Amino acid sequence: MASQAATEIIDRRSDRPGRGILLMCIGVATLILLEMSAKSAAAAGVPVAQTVWVRFAVHLLAFALIFGPRMGKNLIATANLKIQLARSLLLLLMTLASFLALKHLQMAQVTSIGFATPLLVAALSVPILKEVVGFHRWSAILVGFLGVLLVVRPGMDGMHWAMLVLLGGITCYSFYLILTRQIAGKEDPVTSVFYTALFGAIFMSLPMPWVWQTPETGQAWAFMLLTGIFGGFAHFLIIIAHQYAPASLLAPFYYTQIVWSVLVGFIAFGDKPDGFTIAGAGVVIASGLYLMAREKRTKRRA
Repeated sequence: MASQAATEIIDRRSDRPGRGILLMCIGVATLILLEMSAKSAAAAGVPVAQTVWVRFAVHLLAFALIFGPRMGKNLIATANLKIQLARSLLLLLMTLASFLALKHLQMAQVTSIGFATPLLVAALSVPILKEVVGFHRWSAILVGFLGVLLVVRPGMDGMHWAMLVLLGGITCYSFYLILTRQIAGKEDPVTSVFYTALFGAIFMSLPMPWVWQTPETGQAWAFMLLTGIFGGFAHFLIIIAHQYAPASLLAPFYYTQIVWSVLVGFIAFGDKPDGFTIAGAGVVIASGLYLMAREKRTKRRA
């Protein structure tokens, strides 16, 4: 059921694909700014758990202020509470893993490994959603994971333990997306995003008395707060983008992240991705795009 708040903000039309694509590109670029802020906060000495708490707390506050007056109790109204809580826990675990990985890895490495998510979702949809995956899709999935191995390079000097943590986080995120797919059309998307912020803020509040370290500089404060601002803003833009264009059209533009990731990583931290990272990212992106094309073709035939 579409939210009344979202309907008031924009005209819910799917015949403006250009606007949807633009919003999607801005949204994924904002996600890179979120990663930059998290990495910068860690470099300033802010504990990862503290940054994650601020990220969800600011996100929660922003959504409450924007949608609370319009939606009231409907903001938390759900018929799938257990699934919402499970989704929220999985997203929290992914956020912890990615923020920890950003502390030790280049942004381009984190983004490239993260591109394995659609491939993992496709693979997990077989046992969980009972979807049929043919030879072409399995081939794309396997080739995509070979691309991930190029970035991770197990057993080589380029491998870092944070990559394994990130892979665990991506696995959690894949299950999160599968659960999200199960309640798609049954839950208000604004409510679903609000639950992830609410759960993350409450859960991460528990260790704060023992984890909290007051930032010593204004920059550290700014980077910590920007994680929440950028995170909430990015999710909001992506929600709005899907009001203007179908998900199948918007999905390929998710991969524009790699451009911003390399650019921002170089400007902010002087990171220069090596050949393995670039090659691996290219293989994963190509596999993901091929997988999308096959699914689109299958739907047309059906």
